[in-house]
Amino acid sequence: MIRLKKLTKTYGEKIILDGIDLTCEQDEFITLFGPNGCGKSTLIKLLTQQEKPTSGSLKIKAEKIGHAFQHYRESLLPWKTPQENVLFPLLVHDVPLAEAQAKLDALIKELGVGFPDVKEMHMLSGGQAQLVCLLRTLISNPDLLILDEPFSAFDYHLSTLLREKLFLYVKSHAITTVMVTHRLEDAIYMSDRIYFLDGPPTRVIKELKVDLPQHRGRKVVVSEDFTHMRNEALGIVIDNIPRNKRVDI
Repeated sequence: MIRLKKLTKTYGEKIILDGIDLTCEQDEFITLFGPNGCGKSTLIKLLTQQEKPTSGSLKIKAEKIGHAFQHYRESLLPWKTPQENVLFPLLVHDVPLAEAQAKLDALIKELGVGFPDVKEMHMLSGGQAQLVCLLRTLISNPDLLILDEPFSAFDYHLSTLLREKLFLYVKSHAITTVMVTHRLEDAIYMSDRIYFLDGPPTRVIKELKVDLPQHRGRKVVVSEDFTHMRNEALGIVIDNIPRNKRVDI
């Protein structure tokens, strides 16, 4: 599905991505895990074809790419209702309203989420707005899904529930998925493999195969296998934090 080989991206003389090698197989779930400012957003722009690489090879086999944005509020249309925002990708391609609404009802039921009961976008909480963004991304049935910090607006309880439901959804629909997150627990729970990044410029410092069952439930996070994977992943992160690096926010 995705093949990146010696991929580089520069802006002028500034190197953002430095020789990235990365793969994502059909129906696989991979996560990109790295510090702020390391170039993850630039990599996402290349994967979603918003920008082109400076050099190297980028091959993506996907007819329809869905992108749930990190800055979810900026991606929503403030003059439309929440429901109109979700249905927009279907209606703009002339899907009849009744058919589009039926797709939304089925999606809500399968994910087991409640649709925000408000009429104006400014009335949505952060979590509600992020849910609208996620539903809008899924309703078009993408074969490649890009999730950029998909649970950032949810508290721990709600993110745990939604993580579980979203994982089941993408696996049952065989959706190839690339996720960016700063939450190590989310990365381990959802992923088949994790790419650990460093930068800038962005480099892959480690690839970790997540050795957990494909059918995962909430109890997996308290299992010995999960603890082992978390400790291994945490070791990779800690080993690659510079000891004398200045803390810039």
